[in-house]
Amino acid sequence: MIKSIESQLYSSDSSKILICCNNSQDLSIGMLLCCLNLYYDESWVKLKQGSKVNVSKNVIRRHLVKVIEKHKCNPSRATLNSVNSFLMS
Repeated sequence: MIKSIESQLYSSDSSKILICCNNSQDLSIGMLLCCLNLYYDESWVKLKQGSKVNVSKNVIRRHLVKVIEKHKCNPSRATLNSVNSFLMS
């Protein structure tokens, strides 16, 4: 799924994607965190395709804090652990 999002994001400069789940509290937040960490810098500016990404728990946490500031959500610990595991592997 991440690869299909990547191809959509980089298909044009103005590409947008919609990530949603039943309650926008858990799964969509996990997917959003993965996308933000892989394809955007900490200012949420899209990286050039193929850019080397520096992922750490602190960067993931900073993205999560920004998401929570914009959209009141409370992803489960299991989702956050899955995001960390996926991004750090």
